[in-house]
Amino acid sequence: SLAATALGFPWCSKMSVHDAHGLYDFPRGNMHGHSSNHEISDDLEDPLLQRGGRRPFKPMANEASVLPRPKYQLQSSGYDAGEYKERPFNVKRHALMRPFGLIKMLLRWRSSIWHATMVELFWYLFLYTMISCTYRFFMDEHQRRYFEKLSQFTSWYLRNITSIPLGLVLGFYVTTVYNRWWGMWNTLPWPDRIAILASSCIEGTDAEGSLIRRTLVRYLNLTFAFSAIGCGKRMKHLYPSYDYLIKDGLLTQAEKEVLKHATSQLKHKSSWWVPLTWTSNLVKKAYAAGRIENDRMVQLLMTEILEYRQACAHMFDYDMVGVPLIYTQVVTLAVYSWFACSLVGFSQYLDPSQGFEGNTIDLYVPVFSITLFIVMVGWLKVAGQMLNPYGDADGDFMFDVVWVLHRNVEVSNLMIDDACHFHPPLEFTNPLTGSDAPGPKYAENGGRSLPRTNTVSSMIECL
Repeated sequence: SLAATALGFPWCSKMSVHDAHGLYDFPRGNMHGHSSNHEISDDLEDPLLQRGGRRPFKPMANEASVLPRPKYQLQSSGYDAGEYKERPFNVKRHALMRPFGLIKMLLRWRSSIWHATMVELFWYLFLYTMISCTYRFFMDEHQRRYFEKLSQFTSWYLRNITSIPLGLVLGFYVTTVYNRWWGMWNTLPWPDRIAILASSCIEGTDAEGSLIRRTLVRYLNLTFAFSAIGCGKRMKHLYPSYDYLIKDGLLTQAEKEVLKHATSQLKHKSSWWVPLTWTSNLVKKAYAAGRIENDRMVQLLMTEILEYRQACAHMFDYDMVGVPLIYTQVVTLAVYSWFACSLVGFSQYLDPSQGFEGNTIDLYVPVFSITLFIVMVGWLKVAGQMLNPYGDADGDFMFDVVWVLHRNVEVSNLMIDDACHFHPPLEFTNPLTGSDAPGPKYAENGGRSLPRTNTVSSMIECL
């Protein structure tokens, strides 16, 4: 119990060593204020309990938080303190298949194209109205003829002189930004593979074996928390100091002192990688104690740990090396200057009596120019919002790293504790047949195991 407390599990101080095997789980919806008292449910119908296995525990209600929590909390991100759930996306995959689903999708406001282009569209229409009213009501005949020549020249220039179409330039830029955005999501570290390997490779159902596995995945989740803190504001607002990590059980006081000492030795003050060195040393300790069977298992664990480290490092790579500023400036200048010229060019209404091509109908409102403006500027705004998905803005393009941390803690602890060295009872089934009767070969053997066959030959026959 003392060892578990020293490794960052505050609720273990009042539990027996046997009960320390239970799943350490953050309260759903809030990672703060763990309870130190837990009651055991006697009526749990669990196969583990029926075989005399570990007894899971049920956390009590959260106690009041001692540390002052900053204004930015999980509740402000859409999380409820009593129920943890993913933030829903604005458009579900099956929404468009419903009646009027396309219309409902287009009329949504939150994180929509209308919300993104509202300010720019207002100023575009304002300038268009000012120029149009000036041409219609305040110019004399000579001034109107001069403005019409200027409008015709601008329209001809936009259609003929511009060698590279605006859609091509903007499309190439958005594709580059989108590929970077998707690559940033694919580089997020997930501890599942290491947790599965630790569950099967690190032997021992005693307190020490469970503690080794639990501490190993805690170091992995702590590394991800450090990476998210260094790359974005969302996690940094949630954990402004080491004390809040200690409060949530991700860090211990002794580990805090080690990290502070390591950070003081570095000029760049980046010590996010330190927990991974603890993880590798923990694997070495488990192997020396005989809890890992052979060198191959150690190699598998170390390979996955190094890949996890690489994923965390890529988070910093994307954060430090972004899309070149000059590239963004060129595309932004091209889009806004093109529409600025269109205010005088083909978007404007001209006197039909002058016989100008395309100016036979007075629509008063430039419907087609507005549609083109919303599409092009909305395209540019989407790219701009995808440049920093680790930030604290609101939208489907932002990565909810808080949810990722919650999910990683829950899943990894479940893998290395409740799912460790356990599988359901073996039962014979016939998949896709709807029958539970044994197959003919199994029945011929009288229910005994089937004779071993050549696996490669069987696979070739199946193919």
